[in-house]
Amino acid sequence: MTEIREKDRNMGHYQRFWQWYGLDNPRKWPQWELIEPFVSKKNRVLEIGAGLRPKIQIDEGYFTDISITALEKLKKKGANTVLSDFNEGLPYKDKSFDVVCAFEVLEHVDKDRIALADIGRVLKLDGQAFISFPLHEELFNNYDEVVGHKRRYDTNEIEALFRECGFKIEQYAAQDVPWPTEKEAGKLVFLSRYLPWVIPLVTKILDFLPSSAVRQPLNLKRWNADCAKEDFNGVSTGFFVLKKQTDDSSNL
Repeated sequence: MTEIREKDRNMGHYQRFWQWYGLDNPRKWPQWELIEPFVSKKNRVLEIGAGLRPKIQIDEGYFTDISITALEKLKKKGANTVLSDFNEGLPYKDKSFDVVCAFEVLEHVDKDRIALADIGRVLKLDGQAFISFPLHEELFNNYDEVVGHKRRYDTNEIEALFRECGFKIEQYAAQDVPWPTEKEAGKLVFLSRYLPWVIPLVTKILDFLPSSAVRQPLNLKRWNADCAKEDFNGVSTGFFVLKKQTDDSSNL
């Protein structure tokens, strides 16, 4: 029963959030610039849990989400949409996609390793995956809980996580997405509960600013665990470019 209540609360939060949020143009995000070279009309591209902040092309793109509101708005712009909870697996056949994206999604899933392996299942052998998630467990606070986070990720365990799920890391980038302090989190929790339209509006305004942290270019580097750990110090988010492992592949 507790799990059901948490799921309903998470869905309710995002239904309210997207109700007050207008659909973003994917080209405004720095992720678009990195993904675009892998996208063509012949490629099938999936983004999981994009809401109304998609990072891939909307027209002919594939999207899964828990929010009916978000999916309806995406569908009106030509997207292929499926209402689906990532906790229950992806509703697609094996090796269905050339590119799979999941930005700030894995931290919402109960069993993240199973979910990550399922991304590998629907990804073609020569496909590309783009993943990002929040770092540093010590930053976890009440607002993480409000937005449905189950965890933040330890920088020492990232390579093992991906390897166990059948991926090798090709490149990475450190991204400093602003996250509230414990004191700020309390105020945001209040607003989320009693004035649900405020946070989507403020988010939209802040993201529109060219100086916004989420719009700064992502500096991709070849994967090196030691260098990555150093780069991730002092930033809130890790961005990763992945390939499926083969018998002779490794994260060297």
